[in-house]
Amino acid sequence: LPDWLTIDEDTGELSGTPENDDVGSISVTVTATDESGEEASSTFGIQVDNTNDGPTASAISDQTTDEDAAFSLDVSGNFDDVDAGDSLTYSATLENGDPLPDWLSIDSDTGELSGTPENDDVGSISVTVTVTDESGEEASSTFGIQVDNTNDGPTASAIS
Repeated sequence: LPDWLTIDEDTGELSGTPENDDVGSISVTVTATDESGEEASSTFGIQVDNTNDGPTASAISDQTTDEDAAFSLDVSGNFDDVDAGDSLTYSATLENGDPLPDWLSIDSDTGELSGTPENDDVGSISVTVTVTDESGEEASSTFGIQVDNTNDGPTASAIS
C-alpha cells in the first residue's frame, strides 16, 4: 500500500488522505486469510483526482530606490502553487486599493514590477501584489517602496 493508505486488519477497512504527489491511479490487491490459512484476494483500482489548492504568498522585502533610477523587482519567487501545471497571473495595487502610480507597473505573466520614479514620486508607497491561479484562488503580499530624493543640478535659462 502507498504510505497514505492504511488497512484495519480486523475490519478490512481502507482509509487515508492522499496529497498532491499522490494524484493518479494505483492498483491495490487485498488478501484475506482465515484461521486455517486459506486466502482470497481481490485487486481493484483507486483513482486520486486533483483538487485545486490556492496559491501561497511569502513576505516581499521592503525596497528602496532613487528618483530618476530604473526600478525593477521580480516577485514571482514570493508566490507558489503546489498544483502541477497551474499558472499564476500577477496584479498589483496600492495597499489601499488605488491603482499603482504612473511610474510603476507589473507584468501580469512574470510578476516583474518596473518603472522609473521622478522627483514628484519621492516618498513611500505600500504596494499589494496579488496572484490568481486558474481556478480563481488568490494570495497577496504587501511591501513598501521608498523613493529617495537625489540632488538635481541647477538649470539655467537665457536672460533676454
